Amino acid sequence: MSSHDEMAGVLDDIERLRTRVRADRRETSVPLLVLGTLALLSSVMANVAGGLLLAVPAVLSLFGLALYYQHRERRIGIGTAGKRWTTAGLGVLGVCVLVPGLAMLFLPPVAIVGIVVTVIGVRDRNRALIVGGSAAAVIAGLEQWYVISNRFWGLAKLVGAGPLTWWVTNAQQFVFGSLAGAFLATGVVALRQERRRA
Repeated sequence: MSSHDEMAGVLDDIERLRTRVRADRRETSVPLLVLGTLALLSSVMANVAGGLLLAVPAVLSLFGLALYYQHRERRIGIGTAGKRWTTAGLGVLGVCVLVPGLAMLFLPPVAIVGIVVTVIGVRDRNRALIVGGSAAAVIAGLEQWYVISNRFWGLAKLVGAGPLTWWVTNAQQFVFGSLAGAFLATGVVALRQERRRA
């Protein structure tokens, strides 16, 4: 084997290592699963509790992500995501403490966590987090003002309400439940891909 072939082999190994490190640093399944869980909580509690009660799991989820990423960084030896999630958790906690009603009046907790996920995705150049976080922020933000639910009312009037009555009265649960299902399914797919790469 010539030195040229050996050098090509070494370069291939380095490229594989770079790809693996990049994939390890861009783990996306856990934030998507957390967004799905928050959306599911919002769906269950849509007609029961306001945003302030849901703010607690939202803040705890960000600190949970920080702990997860810090543990992961100690285990694999690379990354700085834990600090970003800790900073994000402290920021959201600060907003909830300083302006509790105001923050949750305009944006539900799922949307706030979605914004945080989007910002971290932009910083990490992670398209999956950007798309997932943006979708959570936009859909949950619109639904805070019943924008999507009101479309169900319009559809009910158009077709004469009858069979759609249950869907219309539970439209907000349906919207957040659909959002939760999408995030949980995407998170599970991402988790399987990450395990296959490992």
